Amino acid sequence: MLANIFLLTSKSTMRLSNFISYISPSLNKSSWGTLVLNFIVQRIFRVSSGFPYSLHYTSRATSAKKISLHGSGAKTRYCLAVNGSVYLGASNGIIIDNNCLIASGVKIISGNHDIFDFDAKSIHAPPIRIDSGCWLGANCIILPSVHLRPNTIVAAGSVVTKSFGTGNIVIAGNPAKIIKYLS
Repeated sequence: MLANIFLLTSKSTMRLSNFISYISPSLNKSSWGTLVLNFIVQRIFRVSSGFPYSLHYTSRATSAKKISLHGSGAKTRYCLAVNGSVYLGASNGIIIDNNCLIASGVKIISGNHDIFDFDAKSIHAPPIRIDSGCWLGANCIILPSVHLRPNTIVAAGSVVTKSFGTGNIVIAGNPAKIIKYLS
């Protein structure tokens, strides 16, 4: 009897391991607890439940149907699953390539309000676009209508208020400015 219970438990663990490997190949055994807790908070307690990917239990996504992850790779999905306190406010839409790195505490806010009418809905603006190879440092803020071109690095704590016409750059500050061109 005890052997059957052990066999059943090891088969269940094997299935869970295969499932986790399928969801994110880069997820290691120490991240299983986070993934399970993410599932409980997101799917059972229904926090950010409209977001179709695993989201860290301390992160939030509003207007989740307007968030689009596309392209090859799984870095973005992995970062959203294991890095906490990420806020995705997608009232005007957010488009992120799957080959981006997003650190803890990043805020991506696509909506804004009319300064003369606080009761009005969000002002319509183009969606935020984050292209392939971008790296968003800890606690940076991306504001409405910004388009980050390929291989843009946003320094920790930066506030990005406008788009830059080129990629392969490092931006930093409040408001963010180009501090280095990458070759």
